[in-house]
Amino acid sequence: MRPRLRALAGLFWVAMMLNASASKAGVWTMNPVLGILGDYSSNPALIDATGTTNTRVTSDAIQLSVPTVYQGDAFKGEVLPAGRLSNSSGYSTVTSDYAHLNLVGEYDTDLSTLTATGGLSRDSSLAYDYLTSAGTKGVRRDGSIVDLNWDQHATERLEYAIDVNTQRVLFGQAGVPIGELSDYNYTSVSPGVTWNGSERDKYTLSGGLSRYDSLNAREELDRKSTRLNSSHITI
Repeated sequence: MRPRLRALAGLFWVAMMLNASASKAGVWTMNPVLGILGDYSSNPALIDATGTTNTRVTSDAIQLSVPTVYQGDAFKGEVLPAGRLSNSSGYSTVTSDYAHLNLVGEYDTDLSTLTATGGLSRDSSLAYDYLTSAGTKGVRRDGSIVDLNWDQHATERLEYAIDVNTQRVLFGQAGVPIGELSDYNYTSVSPGVTWNGSERDKYTLSGGLSRYDSLNAREELDRKSTRLNSSHITI
């Protein structure tokens, strides 16, 4: 993941620097948050993996997030790193160690908004490895995601938008039965058109295309959808 992380962070940084240089205006803000967590519980009836009574369970963790935001005239950029380090392991981001980095860029004009989001993550899946860790250790999960969203107002009444999303998830399979967790790629495209007939009436036509590829089981799944919605506000 390191080459991808460096490339993603480098491109985002260059984009923000070019925008700052061109506009000669902008505000940087940073809001670091450090959390220290501790947990203690006593349960004489709790039996651990060795079959002995566990009368005390303790855990300590440190959580850190350093959201950094650049706000220019038309461009807004966010760098959102977060992580957790503890002396215990569990599932998902609730009790597992994790490292997340999300980058968000938004460019606005009078009639349109373009948003780009990219992220890399390492945490733990919701699947427990009960056989080797008595349900106290999750399975490592590495993820990456890229999302592009464009919203355009053609007229006061007509608006159209499109969202393109792709993500990749890889699991650490050690100690997990083959086939229980499957690495996958998922890509979706979602266009939409909205017509504002009046202050009370709105009509939306939206569609969707998606593709799921299982990298372990060689499974593929394609989906298509079309929806027409209308809404009326009664005062």
